[in-house]
Amino acid sequence: MTLVEFIAPLRNASQQAKCLAILYYQHRYANIDALTVEQIRLCLKSARVPRWRKVNVADVLAKAAHFVDSAGTKGNRLLWKLTDSGERE
Repeated sequence: MTLVEFIAPLRNASQQAKCLAILYYQHRYANIDALTVEQIRLCLKSARVPRWRKVNVADVLAKAAHFVDSAGTKGNRLLWKLTDSGERE
């Protein structure tokens, strides 16, 4: 399954749902546990999410409360990963 196919049913979903779906997809299908904000933004673009440039990914993740957690850093950028409740969501 491609990222475009995975995100397509979430066309009318919230920005948070789309960001969580990208984290889930990368964890489940690409075996990538944590992503930077920049990597999530590139995934939104490659998934052809409408208005992906207007998504403030850092703010969305900061407000995602118990669904995501910082997994450390990559250079000077935070890495974000899903928590168990984020995977269930």
